[in-house]
Amino acid sequence: MPAGPLRGGPRPPSLTISFFPDVFDQHPHVRTVGWERLTERLTRFPVQSNTRDKRCLPCWTPASFEPDEPATAEHVTALSCLVLDIDEGLDIDTSWAQTEPYTAALHTSWSHSPDAPRFRLVLPLARPVPGTRWTQVWAAAVEGLSLPIDRKCVNANRRYLLPAPPSEDVEHCSLVRTTDLALDLVPLQRSPPPRRHTPTRRIVVPHYLMERAARKRLAWNPDARARLAETLGGQIRGSGRTQRAEHIPCPGCGRSSVWFLLAPEQATRARCNHQNSCGWSGPVTDLLGSTP
Repeated sequence: MPAGPLRGGPRPPSLTISFFPDVFDQHPHVRTVGWERLTERLTRFPVQSNTRDKRCLPCWTPASFEPDEPATAEHVTALSCLVLDIDEGLDIDTSWAQTEPYTAALHTSWSHSPDAPRFRLVLPLARPVPGTRWTQVWAAAVEGLSLPIDRKCVNANRRYLLPAPPSEDVEHCSLVRTTDLALDLVPLQRSPPPRRHTPTRRIVVPHYLMERAARKRLAWNPDARARLAETLGGQIRGSGRTQRAEHIPCPGCGRSSVWFLLAPEQATRARCNHQNSCGWSGPVTDLLGSTP
């Protein structure tokens, strides 16, 4: 039995899971699946030998989101599983034993090798945990399991690649334990302390600093680029790395003909469709001056 204040409860008949075609997509495909159906996918390893960037592979998260909202942490409503990445410190057998007697699954991840084991543990929860309490509950669960967890994976909307080795030569493995007992993290929730009324001092941020911060976000943040498009009356089309904003007023010709990609890794500039008659192009930040 793992150390710490961890408790168990009945394994739920179904789990709410969100799937994505790649890491960049912001539109979750929410599914309700049984544990057996989920583990069936977590124990398949389709080889992805032609994939150079693993972020383009299908992924999932145990989180459910508010309807019609992007898959960001602030829009997570609840989480149905505890998913833990182990990149160093323990071998597979030792880590697997630490999760007993709870229902669990384990599979090696993209960078796994026999000399440097890297794998993922998935434990279904007896009861979903609200997204607003996830950071607190996650920290307590990690302490209770006494595992060398990758601490970067604490965010509620964290996505995980579905099993897929980069080549046929890479060794991989998976394990599944199905019992009537599931990990219950709800008892780890603590009520927030009562708020004390303290005088607040208004801080005035200079306009040039606010503008500098906005321009920096637009240079790398897809969500900020999407919000700018909506503010300018544009439309979002496509999905994944090809998702783009369209029908935005052009600073050059004034027509609603400017477009740009939301994933700045692909292209950072905005362009007018009328290249012959207008030809305007420039950084997305140049459109800030067009904001109503």
